[in-house]
Amino acid sequence: MIIETKTGKIMATTVTRLGKSVHCFFGIPYAEPPVGTLRFRKAVPKKAFKETLKALKQPNYCFQRKTTIDKSSEYVKQVLKYIPDLNHYFDVERAEDCLYLNVFVPDSGANKTVMVWIHGGAFISGQISHYDGSTLAAARDVIVVTVSYRLGVFGFLAANGSELPGNYGLHDQVLALHWIRDNIHAFGGNVDNVVLFGESAGAISVGYHLICPLSRDLFSRAILESGNPLVPMIMADRNINTEATLDLIRALCPHIAATQVDSRGITCLQEANASLLYDWSQKIFARRIGSFLPIEDNDFFAEHPQELVSNRQFFGSKEILIGTNAVEGSPTRIINSLHSGANFATFGPFGKFPKNAFTKHTFVALLKHNLPEEYSGLAEMAVDYVLDGVSNGSDSTEVWNRYVDIVGDVIFVCPDFVFINHYSAANQTVFYYRFVPKAKYFWSGPDWASGAVHAQELPFVFGIPLVLQKWFSLKEIQLSETLMTVWTEFAKTGFVSHFQTFVLKWQLCTKS
Repeated sequence: MIIETKTGKIMATTVTRLGKSVHCFFGIPYAEPPVGTLRFRKAVPKKAFKETLKALKQPNYCFQRKTTIDKSSEYVKQVLKYIPDLNHYFDVERAEDCLYLNVFVPDSGANKTVMVWIHGGAFISGQISHYDGSTLAAARDVIVVTVSYRLGVFGFLAANGSELPGNYGLHDQVLALHWIRDNIHAFGGNVDNVVLFGESAGAISVGYHLICPLSRDLFSRAILESGNPLVPMIMADRNINTEATLDLIRALCPHIAATQVDSRGITCLQEANASLLYDWSQKIFARRIGSFLPIEDNDFFAEHPQELVSNRQFFGSKEILIGTNAVEGSPTRIINSLHSGANFATFGPFGKFPKNAFTKHTFVALLKHNLPEEYSGLAEMAVDYVLDGVSNGSDSTEVWNRYVDIVGDVIFVCPDFVFINHYSAANQTVFYYRFVPKAKYFWSGPDWASGAVHAQELPFVFGIPLVLQKWFSLKEIQLSETLMTVWTEFAKTGFVSHFQTFVLKWQLCTKS
């Protein structure tokens, strides 16, 4: 299949999902490569190309910790046994030239709802090759678009003054939405029904677009999975970022002897080797927590997100579906043990805790380290409250579960409720969900988890159980069917009728 966009002709590869044909356009460039003088700058729209673009394999992924997948592993062998056309998903390369999107189009029809996926990864990792939109497209007759954006130092380097405003990764998302608005009709998409959905940092990004004037006319509604614009510890401090940028200049450009961030230092960083720049940014990030993340800039953000939400500065009338998983605090399971006084390395990444290994002392130390600084004084009080009835001599797994609960509440659940209160008070439509089931075979999470951990809904949303049925129970396959129905019905209509029965009514979420 070949379609013609405003930037040129694009050739797709066609796969079969659930007995239906899906045209997959991999690696469509929406911007010029952000290299050289375009590094640390807003992305520039892609120029038109004369030759037909063969969009047949996954594009590069944006700079982050390098990932390699052993294609000889049993996991990959099993995936490729059932879905052999995914082979190129495991051959992606890391590069600065990474501003691409993938488009998954059902075989026939026009004026289809467009669902734009923004991946998570704490704004420092993540790649679109991890998300195959073909099954969701085939199962529910929607167009799925997955978007890459710059991460870490490449996406969020910032300093005082106007030369390094930051938020390049968020502006990448805006530019991708402009490309979709200008071209999606050529794929059979409805430009008036473009729906954002994302998870974790992707959901935070979606929340940011709800309060960003630059995005107001580029989408119609939104789905936020485990994230919102009020999630703490994400927004960076410009002074910290300025010091981090100076650290980078001093490390990579010692001949400048920099005492401030100026054009000489910026030019030197733009010319620096990308791998060296990334490696040094990781060392500096470890010392200056909060650097190289989204930041208030008087451009993408007119004010700090907390102020915008508190003042209910939402742009346009956009319905949202928002929710969290049962065990959202689960990512903290792999926290560096040096900050806790417990040697987690001896437990194994998903092992059970030895009896008495995780105590009240450990709980307090971890809580102070991993919660926002303004909450650290409440750590002792919080621990006494959540450990009521659990002594230090009790099973460490129970103590850990309660720790995970409070971290999940502070980082994800409570900010959700605050955001929902403000959003619904602005006469906006809100549906709220809670995802509880723990997958049995795939992404099952640690054995201590009492329910779905962070990100565990993702294989169900993208229909993985329908194409890898060997790994899932019948109930899990049915659960995936349900989630795809709810997500796409909401995307198409802004409403969820699937549960509006005489047995159960999914009511709108309001402040009351």
